[in-house]
Amino acid sequence: MLAILPLWAQNQLFISGGLHAGFFEKHNKFSDANSFTVKPGYQVGFVFQSPFPKNNLVFSGSLLLHNTPFRGRLHSLYNTTFFNKYNPHFLQVNSSIGYNKKLNHGLNLITKLGPYINYGLFGKAKISGLHPYPDMSISYINRSLLYGDDYDDDLKKVNWGLLLEASLTIKNKWLPFVSYNHGLSNIRPEVTIIDDRLFIRSIVVGIRLNMLQKK
Repeated sequence: MLAILPLWAQNQLFISGGLHAGFFEKHNKFSDANSFTVKPGYQVGFVFQSPFPKNNLVFSGSLLLHNTPFRGRLHSLYNTTFFNKYNPHFLQVNSSIGYNKKLNHGLNLITKLGPYINYGLFGKAKISGLHPYPDMSISYINRSLLYGDDYDDDLKKVNWGLLLEASLTIKNKWLPFVSYNHGLSNIRPEVTIIDDRLFIRSIVVGIRLNMLQKK
């Protein structure tokens, strides 16, 4: 996909920004006591778009910095409760195909569907633990987020899913959009004792500006 981005950029290159909210679909094999909540985040980056010749189809790709903060409450096997806050940042790469419908002069509706991949870049983790024995003590840890599949890691390095998007192109310059990210892979390391399987779903609302608008 990256090899043909310069070709797309000759047609339309958008700078994109948006805010998102989401939720988790959880599959937990051992305990329903653990809970995870997605917090509002942001998404910024570039979107490349090119129409197919002689029809209404559109080919599109994107490179985005995707921030997905969330918090979780986990219970260990030793009666310790952990209250964790995660603030991960992913590089999201997406390619999709869409349909461009002309509504009136200077206004088009574009709907797109395609896969995306998130690659973990950096982030922060804040972990507090409530220990019932012997004296209800509380411990705090602030550290960098750990990506990987090991027992001590917080999140997997890579996750993927499907993206569905609808957008309006206004005078070939402004493009307000709404997109739905449907995660298809577990974002938690599968070697954890608790074995929470989390699939993230999120809705992004934002606007894009065409940087290559023709005069």
